[in-house]
Amino acid sequence: MINFIINGKAVSSEEGRTILEAAIENGVHIPTLCHLAGCTPDSSCRICLVEIKGSPKLMPACSTKAAEGMEVLTHSEKLVESRRITLDLICRNHRMDCEYCSRYSDCELHALLREHGMDDRVYANVHHEQEKDFSSPAIVRDSSKCVLCRRCEKACEKQGMHAIGALNRAADTKIGSVVPMPESGCIGCGQCLAACPTGALSINDESKALRVALNRKQPVVFALSPFIENSGKLINILHSMGIAKVFDASGFIAMAAEEVKSALAMGKKGISPVCPSAAKLVHAEVLGRHPEAIFHEWCKKEYGDNIFTVWVSPCTALKAKHECSFTMTEIELYDHILRSCVSRYTMRQVWENAVEETFDPSVPSSDLCDELAPAINGCKTLSVKGAADIKKAGKEFDFADLLACPGGCACGGGYIKK
Repeated sequence: MINFIINGKAVSSEEGRTILEAAIENGVHIPTLCHLAGCTPDSSCRICLVEIKGSPKLMPACSTKAAEGMEVLTHSEKLVESRRITLDLICRNHRMDCEYCSRYSDCELHALLREHGMDDRVYANVHHEQEKDFSSPAIVRDSSKCVLCRRCEKACEKQGMHAIGALNRAADTKIGSVVPMPESGCIGCGQCLAACPTGALSINDESKALRVALNRKQPVVFALSPFIENSGKLINILHSMGIAKVFDASGFIAMAAEEVKSALAMGKKGISPVCPSAAKLVHAEVLGRHPEAIFHEWCKKEYGDNIFTVWVSPCTALKAKHECSFTMTEIELYDHILRSCVSRYTMRQVWENAVEETFDPSVPSSDLCDELAPAINGCKTLSVKGAADIKKAGKEFDFADLLACPGGCACGGGYIKK
């Protein structure tokens, strides 16, 4: 352990930690834009600069190691002015149509402007053309909102992929892929989306189709993934918005497990159908159908062809190939609720006024639901979470439950950061 001082307060940390890591451990806030936990820092944003006693220049906290007896200042007048200058330069090269941005409510750049007493409206007249790329079925890229933090590139590399990276040099530098996204090796996991601090990466939002269905009084049914925080209040809100049925998706996941068991009983070998990203990553047979496809077929048989089906999960990869009328991420779900109620209430009032409800009963029982791999008996199984680990895993198995997102489906690219 080493002991040093931050803002006049004595703190301690493990040797080898950076100043930023040590500050976070000790509850000291140092603003940053390019830092991504678990990745090698490149000190590109220059927002996390700190003063170190005895040093003639400001030092980046994300890449400077904490040392015994070091004295650090994180919010002196000199530092605040430096950060304001840096933020000013970033904003002049950023399309600042904040009120219309998909990340307006949780944009890290916007939060830094507020923290440093800067008004985003000052930059509203600085003209930048939209540079949107819709080639990916899951994620929309907008280079005019990119701040070159390179967190998306780091997240992609952390997954063991290299679908996106820096193109060109100096003032012409952009983050993108040399070929259209579907040809780049992108598996649609959305970890780059979760890492992006601004609206440069956003979900390919197709919720207009849902709004049209509701306006036309078409019956709409939802299935909520077990990884959605599906409290009874959420079910109540969906019903009040005109959703005819809200089902627990666990029952359909159980049905997918039964299909896997049947395939294995016939001597087939392969991987779980639950992760489309993993299916892109490995060359193996997918056993059975995705639970979303089972849900859609079941609803068609139960309610007729006019039914509008919506599968809700944190997964962005499902948007590439889905059978439901609409595959919705957790982010899109809460955006849809916000759009539907903002004219009458605040979100807080909506949740306060909602009452607890239970899922609508369905034929598939959620009591059968279990993780797929443990449910398969008598077979050599493999369970791996994280695309980088999947690429390293051996291929000698009867059945593999592969999940490309670190932490599994709960941490898919379309989840809401808690």
